Amino acid sequence: MDQLCSAKLRSQGINPDYMPNRDGKRCWIHCSDIPYRKQFIAQVKIRVQECRRVYERWKMGELVPYPIGFYPPAPPRTTNLVPDYIRG
Repeated sequence: MDQLCSAKLRSQGINPDYMPNRDGKRCWIHCSDIPYRKQFIAQVKIRVQECRRVYERWKMGELVPYPIGFYPPAPPRTTNLVPDYIRG
C-alpha cells in the first residue's frame, strides 16, 4: 500500500495556483486545564507588550536587553548610511 501511495504522490503535479487557507485561529497552548491556559495566555500578552516597549526604547537609541524567551528583531537603524553629498 505504501508503494501505491508514494507512486500516486510522485505522479501528481505541483499546483502553483493553490493558496492555503490561513484564516483559522492559532492555538497558543494545548492544555485541558482552562484556568491555567487563560493565565498562560495573559502572561504571554504581558510579555509581548514588554517586548514592544523595549523595541520602542531601541528606536530612541537606548540599548536595553530584550526579554528572555523571545527572539529579538533586527535593531532599528539609527543613522543614515548614505552621505549628504550623494542624496543631492
